[in-house]
Amino acid sequence: MKEKNEEFEFDYMPIPREDLGAPIETNYDRFIRKSKENPFVPMGMGVTTLALSYGLYQMKTGDRQMSQRMMRVRIVAQGATVVALMVGVLMGVGKPSK
Repeated sequence: MKEKNEEFEFDYMPIPREDLGAPIETNYDRFIRKSKENPFVPMGMGVTTLALSYGLYQMKTGDRQMSQRMMRVRIVAQGATVVALMVGVLMGVGKPSK
């Protein structure tokens, strides 16, 4: 009986169907498509990550002034990223779906 239960363990997952009209899209393909639709979000994520990394490095080396400045830059970059995300969402609402 155990063998039968193991056989259906992943049975709940739907089988991807290309014949339904929607192409199968990988995570990488989706990231590229979304980046082309709203390029400011990945750029903001990159700036946020760089500011955080450099700020943490400066904190480790003992330069408190630069570390504090980088944390402020990170906050501004995060805010700009959220604004870019919201603008992208609002612009996408008006577009007809394909």
